[in-house]
Amino acid sequence: MLAHNGEINTVMGNRNWMNAREGSFASSVFEDGQLERAFPIINSVLAPVMLPFAAAAPAGAGYIFEATGSYDIAFAIAIGLLVAGLIGAFLMKPPLAPA
Repeated sequence: MLAHNGEINTVMGNRNWMNAREGSFASSVFEDGQLERAFPIINSVLAPVMLPFAAAAPAGAGYIFEATGSYDIAFAIAIGLLVAGLIGAFLMKPPLAPA
């Protein structure tokens, strides 16, 4: 897979930004120390799930542009997915405490 140097720098910058702020995360659901242990696990589970979508998005947007002559549908799909994700995040419930 080819990547432009600006994209590589952006990814590295985002990782550094997250690493710098990881210590300031707080949660009312997790006890002390649990969040620090859970964060890398959550990232390692989600990264392979998101990668195919991130890789296919430019090709999909290009296909939509070639078929319709506009990016409007691609933007509408992206906004719809964003809204669905936000709604899903707000509807999530904290895990139950072990019995």
